[in-house]
Amino acid sequence: MKEMASTGSFVGPEYHSPDGKKVWTLNAVWEHVFGRKLLYPRPRYAAPIIADPENFNWIPVRGAKGVERKFLGSFSERGVWIEFLMLESGATWVSTDERATRLFLVLEGEGHVVERDGSDQRIERFTGIQVNPGETFSVTASAKTEIFHIGLPPVELPAAASENFDEEEIFLGDDADEGVEIAA
Repeated sequence: MKEMASTGSFVGPEYHSPDGKKVWTLNAVWEHVFGRKLLYPRPRYAAPIIADPENFNWIPVRGAKGVERKFLGSFSERGVWIEFLMLESGATWVSTDERATRLFLVLEGEGHVVERDGSDQRIERFTGIQVNPGETFSVTASAKTEIFHIGLPPVELPAAASENFDEEEIFLGDDADEGVEIAA
């Protein structure tokens, strides 16, 4: 960036080149470092997906007495998933996934998880936990406990590169109907 600043200037989120061209800073730095334009994948969904968890059913988790889940969905070829878990007091739920990073947020209730070293760690409202691929996550509720769960499978590159890219990022202003484009 020092090299770029010697010939142009950084003003807010933009880089102003010597010829007066305004470019979003990320695009300018990317092109300077890699010698090619940054490509942005085109949106895969036409609009935001808004799920109302109240309209999903709690389904018993097979083999885990006192544990239910609300599966809200999985998305894209990666299979990112979002769900809620409900554990009755005294119930235990165990999760192992060889490939996915899992993120957990306790929304209500309390209990404990078993750490990698075998020790117990207390959890309560707003406790956040990241579990890496291959690690086992075991939670036991000491009160009725609701947990928000996001699964993040690894990024795998496709066999053939996609042509569905744009060379500019679209920024939305205060009014979502008024898009402001900053060309790359």
